[in-house]
Amino acid sequence: MRIISLNTWAGKMYDKLESFIKREAERTDIFCFQEILENAFLTKEQIAAKKAYAGVEQEDVMDLGLRIERILPSFNKFISKQYTSSGDRLAIFSKRTLGIKEVSEHLLVGPINLTYNNTQLTVSSLAQCATTPDGIAVINTHGLWFYGAKTDTPERTTQSKRLISIINSLPVTKKILIGDFNLLPDTDSIKMLDEEMRNLIKEYKITTTRSSFARKNKGLFADYAFISKDVDLVEFKVLDEEVSDHLALSLEIR
Repeated sequence: MRIISLNTWAGKMYDKLESFIKREAERTDIFCFQEILENAFLTKEQIAAKKAYAGVEQEDVMDLGLRIERILPSFNKFISKQYTSSGDRLAIFSKRTLGIKEVSEHLLVGPINLTYNNTQLTVSSLAQCATTPDGIAVINTHGLWFYGAKTDTPERTTQSKRLISIINSLPVTKKILIGDFNLLPDTDSIKMLDEEMRNLIKEYKITTTRSSFARKNKGLFADYAFISKDVDLVEFKVLDEEVSDHLALSLEIR
């Protein structure tokens, strides 16, 4: 089974993102996406806010979830509730042949009120959990976003504790935790997860998970893949194709 995780940057590089997904779809079983917008669920005010927030960057794709659904006709789409006031959502796309029928949703922390560029925002962190019929749990998450350093905060500590609680409550032994954690590798919030699972970013000595499109103040790391000790790992890579300000994580297991 192959899994790809990617923060889509709300589709700001859509043409490249579309080509990437189409090419990877044939040999991928599960896509875990962060920062997905679904136009049908956005208010006029949210659409206006997203366009204003994009600023000098490429414009967000307001119907990104619907577009990806069309790109992946042989996949089931599971899209979360929004976890920011501007409409960001998580999405898991799983090949129908996998037999995943439902995905659970877990609020980790939030909502938290922030001010960014003189705009009031509300953010939360969320996780989705999909379990295959043969007992492999895949957890897709997007950690709390605060403008600036991705360092420890009380909220991020709570976030990691909540993830550990969810992982330990699952009735299966094979578990994969993947996504954009918005954390640096040397934080206690990441070290807590290291104690529970194998940290593939650390194990494979990955030097960055951010593309050249990421602003310098974003740091070199945000995305992680953790696996439980009994997961039979075949391959792990950070893909170098730039389709977002994040790089995609690719994980293959037996």
